[in-house]
Amino acid sequence: MFSAGLSEEVRKQGVLVTTVMPGPARTEIWPADSEFDKSKMMPASAVSEQIRDLILMPRDRNIDKLTIMPPEGTL
Repeated sequence: MFSAGLSEEVRKQGVLVTTVMPGPARTEIWPADSEFDKSKMMPASAVSEQIRDLILMPRDRNIDKLTIMPPEGTL
């Protein structure tokens, strides 16, 4: 809700706000003995690629909320 409120406050000044909600990604944050199957997680580069695409997106559109998940969904 913070992002939605912030977006409404700054939109008139031409500032666009996107909430990025990444799902499980293979990073060092997961301990080696994690109970999650890391092979089902998306690569961390998938998140960074989507953020890059947001930054490069034409200014005549905006994505308010972006959820990025691996094909398996929530693990």
